[in-house]
Amino acid sequence: MPRCAGRDLTDANTPPQSPNLTLAVLALGGFAYAVLQALVIPAIPAIAHDLQTSLGSASWLLSAPLLAASVFTPIAGRLGDMYGKERVLFASLVVLALGWSRVQPAASSRSPSA
Repeated sequence: MPRCAGRDLTDANTPPQSPNLTLAVLALGGFAYAVLQALVIPAIPAIAHDLQTSLGSASWLLSAPLLAASVFTPIAGRLGDMYGKERVLFASLVVLALGWSRVQPAASSRSPSA
């Protein structure tokens, strides 16, 4: 008997999942990641200046999230198979929002460099 997220797929009492909710969660995840990736690009020269490093070294800020995502994607896929894909994606978005909320106050209190 096939199982998904701890439930039998053939169980008649299983409530149907909303495809609109699934689409909304996936769209939010893709949009959040794309926006955060795009926000780093204009800040690279300022980050390189603040860290007293070259632009080439600071450009690793673009590659680091991609490398982290390539490591986390199979782990998240397995957790999604075990606990439900929507639940794992929502947890990932919560972690992303918490990380952003920690970075945002530090970035907004930073004085602009000349």
